[in-house]
Amino acid sequence: LEVYDVSCTEVWLHLKVERISLPAGGVVRIEGIKEMPVTITTNDTLLFFDSLEVNREYKFKVILQNPGQTLTTNEATARTLNTTSHIFKWETFEIGSGQSCWIDDVAMIDENDIWAVGSITLKDSLEGGTMIRFNAIHWDGSKWELKRIYYPTVCSNSSSKTSYPTKSIFLFDNKEIWTSTAGDKIAIINNGLQSKSFCIPANESDGGINKIAGYSNKDLYYAGSRGNLGYYNGSKWKNIETGTTKSINDIYGVKSREGKRTVFCAVSYVFQPGDYKVLKINGENQKVDSISLEKERRVHTVWAANERIIYTGGGGIYDNKRGYWQQSYDPIYYVRNIRGTGHNDIYACGDYCMFAHFNGLTWKRYYELYGYGAFNAIAIKGKTIILVGYKGERALIVRGVRD
Repeated sequence: LEVYDVSCTEVWLHLKVERISLPAGGVVRIEGIKEMPVTITTNDTLLFFDSLEVNREYKFKVILQNPGQTLTTNEATARTLNTTSHIFKWETFEIGSGQSCWIDDVAMIDENDIWAVGSITLKDSLEGGTMIRFNAIHWDGSKWELKRIYYPTVCSNSSSKTSYPTKSIFLFDNKEIWTSTAGDKIAIINNGLQSKSFCIPANESDGGINKIAGYSNKDLYYAGSRGNLGYYNGSKWKNIETGTTKSINDIYGVKSREGKRTVFCAVSYVFQPGDYKVLKINGENQKVDSISLEKERRVHTVWAANERIIYTGGGGIYDNKRGYWQQSYDPIYYVRNIRGTGHNDIYACGDYCMFAHFNGLTWKRYYELYGYGAFNAIAIKGKTIILVGYKGERALIVRGVRD
């Protein structure tokens, strides 16, 4: 018996049993006093306990019995988490002029090294109001600086480069950054400088790119608008059959204590009926399973605490903690991104510049940030959070620091 995970009010225990016939009934003894009945049907079981006290230590032991058989496990000790603070100090930046501007995605190396991507235009006062377009912006700890990331103008001619609007950005653990257009083009940034750009092979990129994510530059995925999902192993790309033609809007990968990799993808199309589900991909062999929502709620974004506990956003915020979906929170407006650092620190953003935070016990919406626009993405590092999107005709960045 071992602790699998904890939240502020919940504990998950991983039970592996041998030398007893199954199914087997028994009890879970909590704190040596309280007992809860349990029936075990498999050798490998995830047990779930809720309604616990915040920031408290609990001791668990399982006792199973069959005729002529008794199995008593070791004692497992778990401490529930404390809540996190809802208090942030906000700083807002509205960028761009003259034409529609937006930011689609953001990556944060640290609070003094932040990259955001999208499409931003400025009027050049020296050129009679000529519009100048940028597709990235960088924060150095004191100011934002507009940047251009260059991609092949056409894939058949790698010598010609264009700074197309940029759709997605992803930061790997080695601080290498990959960005993509909404089409088939990718660029790589190292140490603040662009080092490479290329196209995904035409037969692998039908449907374009919505998101890039992965574990390294030799183990990564991209997702697109026609159910297309691609995998790169460091030398070649391959298509992964997903069983859907609807848009895959988001990707999030986790790694178990044993190193097992699991990737989750959010599937649905905002304006049309169809599939509403989460894809679960085995990172070892790219085998795809799907987890359908019990209600037809659009799934735009996904975040996972581990390979078994999933949170989604879109038409509401849902969680899957015990093998079934339940609504965690209704933020009213459509959710475009959900991310977290743990069960006691989860963030969601979306339409009308909606932003909400879960501290492990309660959700809080930040009405002071609302506006005519949307937040498209979130990045979190330490006490700093970055929200990006648009407001009116201008690109929008909000920087929050936890008090």
